[in-house]
Amino acid sequence: QRRIAHFMSLSLYRKNPKRKDIVVLIGAALLFLTVGLSLPIMSVQKLLIWKENFSIWQGITALFKDGSYFLALLIFFFSILFPYAKLTLLSYIWFGKTRQDERKDGMRWLKVLAKWSMLDVFVVAILIVMNKTGGPIEVSPRAGIYFFAISIMLSIYTSWAIDRVVKS
Repeated sequence: QRRIAHFMSLSLYRKNPKRKDIVVLIGAALLFLTVGLSLPIMSVQKLLIWKENFSIWQGITALFKDGSYFLALLIFFFSILFPYAKLTLLSYIWFGKTRQDERKDGMRWLKVLAKWSMLDVFVVAILIVMNKTGGPIEVSPRAGIYFFAISIMLSIYTSWAIDRVVKS
């Protein structure tokens, strides 16, 4: 009976040693998210004279300086805090010594939050459109937006893969 209790408290990682793909997915999602947040997501050019690249973090800082606190906090929450929290919860469910009911609760929370996960992309779109300069401008995507989008897709797939293991 002690063996059963010990096995029940093992992490999903220990119970499923062949599922190295999930470890790779979590790591890749974390890496792509961090790179995506660090690199410029867009380039803004105005009248061939002024050109600047913006990362998500720089966009948040600029909005804060402009007094757009609500939008800055919204973007911070959904583009930085939420994706890292989701990956942290996925990591806890996979690597933590948790009971089955705790795993199911965690996955249930992730499903509730997943409804908001595409808001990350919407927020980035708002950031691109919310350029307060007047006149003809050209906004073009940069590498950061692709890394960020890939991290979101990886976290969605990782969540799905872990959920399948939890349910089995």
